[in-house]
Amino acid sequence: NNEECNIIKLRDIVDTMSGEYITKSKMVQGVYPVYGGGNITNHVNIFNRENELIINKDGVSHNCVRFENGKFYLNHHGWTLKYKKPALKEYINNWLFHHQELIYDLATGSAQKGISKEKFLSLEVKIPTNEQFIKDIGIELAKIKDLREEIGNLDGIYKKFVHELCES
Repeated sequence: NNEECNIIKLRDIVDTMSGEYITKSKMVQGVYPVYGGGNITNHVNIFNRENELIINKDGVSHNCVRFENGKFYLNHHGWTLKYKKPALKEYINNWLFHHQELIYDLATGSAQKGISKEKFLSLEVKIPTNEQFIKDIGIELAKIKDLREEIGNLDGIYKKFVHELCES
């Protein structure tokens, strides 16, 4: 099916929300994973995000976009997104996840690659003009999101049981 598409710059539909610098005093061991420039770096007892797409902006690797289900702490090396057009959230999240190579290619630097906000928000996204198609695919993508959340919940239950088993 050849849908008609508009090409829209990311800045017209989202804005980036930086994570927060985590001080040593806040670095208290806990259950919430810390994300920023890549994989989990620690676990702390506070969180500042929940069920969000994470874009690594510093220390960028080929896997620079991830969905994180549940509560987590996002440090200053990563972004989550604020949607100017919330109806496009699932579509855009999945588009970004499946176009990580475009995001990685924006990164510059020799030791630790980083992405500028300006370059990221200049990315062009193809969005179908058919509103019913967007609604239909949004429903299907929401189902995928729900399944990811359920997997995250089951993983949490598993970790709890293992922790209790090993602690007793």
